[in-house]
Amino acid sequence: MVISQRNGRKLINKMQHFFYGLILPALVLCAFCIALPPFFKSISIFVLALTLVMSGEVFRLKVPLKRILDWRNPLIYLVALYLFYVLSLLWSENKAYGLEDLQIKLPLFLLPLLVYFIPKETLTRKNIWYCFTAFVAGLFIVECVCLVEGLTQAVKGGGFDVREIFYTRLANDNHVAYLALYNCFSLVFLYLMPAKRLFGQKVGRWNVFRIVAFVFLNLFLILLNSRAGTAVMIFVNFMMFVDTLCIRKQYSKSAGLFVNIIILVVLIMLSNGFSHRYSDIGEKLNAEADVGEKITDSVSQRSFLYGSLPFLLLESPVIGFGVGDVRDEIESFRKEQGVDFGRYLNAHNQFLQTAIATGLSGLLMLLLVFLCFSFNWWRKDSLMFLSALCVFGMFMMTESVLERQAGTHFMAFAFCWLAFFIPKKDKKKQGKRY
Repeated sequence: MVISQRNGRKLINKMQHFFYGLILPALVLCAFCIALPPFFKSISIFVLALTLVMSGEVFRLKVPLKRILDWRNPLIYLVALYLFYVLSLLWSENKAYGLEDLQIKLPLFLLPLLVYFIPKETLTRKNIWYCFTAFVAGLFIVECVCLVEGLTQAVKGGGFDVREIFYTRLANDNHVAYLALYNCFSLVFLYLMPAKRLFGQKVGRWNVFRIVAFVFLNLFLILLNSRAGTAVMIFVNFMMFVDTLCIRKQYSKSAGLFVNIIILVVLIMLSNGFSHRYSDIGEKLNAEADVGEKITDSVSQRSFLYGSLPFLLLESPVIGFGVGDVRDEIESFRKEQGVDFGRYLNAHNQFLQTAIATGLSGLLMLLLVFLCFSFNWWRKDSLMFLSALCVFGMFMMTESVLERQAGTHFMAFAFCWLAFFIPKKDKKKQGKRY
């Protein structure tokens, strides 16, 4: 009996050791699948959770509870935001839609919690950079597939239809705004990645890859022809220029980035969709829709949403309408205004969408995530991390990013990544800034 118990214990220890070794590969797999279709996202999180359970690590909290609950920890507010969404289900009439939406937003709750059960030996900054590299690799695969399919469609019929490699046709089944978000975030982190510390003597090869990736991401953003993506791309390149010129004092690199910005602006002006997407934007913003008129242009739709939905928020400012009823309330409010979009559209502004669903209390949690990161990074050598935060904020101003799995999955991972680059108070413990 004693021998069988010992053998069973040895078997359990071997199994736990085996799954312990799979934690880092599972984490890299999660990062790789961020840009892939929803099925791969869900499977990768399940694999990560499974490895933590089977290794026994999920039963051992790696960070003191006091540190987790510290008001300076931005991930706490991310978890609190999800709990506000759950709480708002209580006063929602449409429970089915609410549960469906909570499932989409689940990574906002699950990933920050799983992070605190991952061993410290695994969650080094070096490994986090490797995870980011896996994310870029997955993004490259998705965008290369989009580009190949677009070029294939363009050459059908004997000619070359350039429209097939622009905007929604290029994005294929992917959402243009989310691909633009991934690309802009990748530009920031490719710039920040400490190649010498990560790759040593192979830094030359990595620098070649970084330049190629940098050019590819910028060009793909131009082809996507996303208004928000184009504006954020210029912003990111400008902040890199400021960082190299004013903080790092790398004048040759800053000159190269300045030339790059000029080239990007010229390419945007010459792109096929520029005149169609930007020339009459002022008229569309100022145009007033007649009652019953069908509005199909995205700028005019956003103009109506941004100008009208704050009045809907005033009907229930404290607790909102609930995660289950937010869709129905926005749709019925639009119909009351006599405006026809031909389909349902959310607020196309995450801050406004969150406020309508959970009230100003839920909006406060979302704002605290940004404020907490900003407070921790309020130092000159953290300019590009603040720029990454601005990338999220700018996209949230034009898209309800947390209403799709592609957005919640990425944002949860990105905020967890960024949390590990918050400077520590004790300089002796700070060590190398990977």
